[in-house]
Amino acid sequence: MFQGIALVLFAIVIIASRFKVPFIVIALFAGILFGSDVIGLIKFDDFVTASKVANYALVFVLFIAGFGTKKDKLKLVLAPAMALSTLGVIITATVVAILLRFILNLDIMVAILIGCIIASTDAAATFSILRTRSFNPKLSSMVEVESATNDPMGIVLTTVVIALMVSSSDVALGQGQIIGNLLWQILGGAAIGIGLGYIIVFFSKFVAKLDKEYYYVFLLAVIMFSYGLADFFKANGILSAFFAGFILGNSSFPHKLEVDDLFNAIATFGNVVIFVMLGLLVSPKEFGSIALSGSVLFLVLTFVARPVAVFFGTFFTKNTIKEKTFICWSGLRGAVPIVLATYPAAAGLDPDRFIFNTVFLAVLMSLLIQGVTIGKIADKLSLCSK
Repeated sequence: MFQGIALVLFAIVIIASRFKVPFIVIALFAGILFGSDVIGLIKFDDFVTASKVANYALVFVLFIAGFGTKKDKLKLVLAPAMALSTLGVIITATVVAILLRFILNLDIMVAILIGCIIASTDAAATFSILRTRSFNPKLSSMVEVESATNDPMGIVLTTVVIALMVSSSDVALGQGQIIGNLLWQILGGAAIGIGLGYIIVFFSKFVAKLDKEYYYVFLLAVIMFSYGLADFFKANGILSAFFAGFILGNSSFPHKLEVDDLFNAIATFGNVVIFVMLGLLVSPKEFGSIALSGSVLFLVLTFVARPVAVFFGTFFTKNTIKEKTFICWSGLRGAVPIVLATYPAAAGLDPDRFIFNTVFLAVLMSLLIQGVTIGKIADKLSLCSK
């Protein structure tokens, strides 16, 4: 097992050093290549374990995304970015659900679940691509802040819909209970994360004399506690981790410069773990049966749902048509939707892996088509300097 994992990591690094392909795409294909359907070096098909491991990895990835979201950037694009990361996610999920229902004749709850799963954009993919080019600061900030802050909304919507589907066989949740649960997940998670962030900043001065290595351990404990505390109170732990990271990232505390390097390393490793593991879960032999649904999902998402969400999210802004077009095309999907696609299987709602494979194929198409062409689109729209 360890030799196999080592070979996968070696392959990722070698390929990444030779080809200009997003790192996460390479990790994803490495997982597929070394999985049971192709080389068969690593056999892994446990969706419950994958969901748990990926969820824990997401805590670190989103804490670090919050840590890297600077307050000055947030202020610059606060209204449109927040509109896209909240209302935009809901609009995207709704449009996708409606169209999948009528085009593919899916069960309405399955269509809604897929819409919620695929609704958020990917921070890792967006950051890795946008930060290699010189864009208008306000435009790049809007796309980056949206991608860093919309994952929690997608996660909350997905968990609420799954809870509703699971409970429907017993006693259906009332509308008031659903809305109350959703609000508590969002507001409670954010409040706990913000409050904990300020508490940690205050107490960090008391551990300032710790050796740097021990301080790293202290911050890792903070990340885990930010999730665990919110989870204990039945709020959204990942949202809590994001806001705790945001508060710390915009505050002064000991060894902050060194912590940046540590967090970048953790985020990279976390994304590699997520994508390789999710690649291992995929069975390419099953793609034939979901080629239509995956392609329809990508087309509906990219050319209908995303533009509608961007139109409403940027309605009152002064963005030009070119800029709005670029925002539409930069809505890359990545780790979070694939991780969320493991939730239904882990809950026993996706026995034939239709949801997981459909979402996986749509995300793969997004990374390969949008991720590879986003720079060229920006050049065609004259939005960045070469």
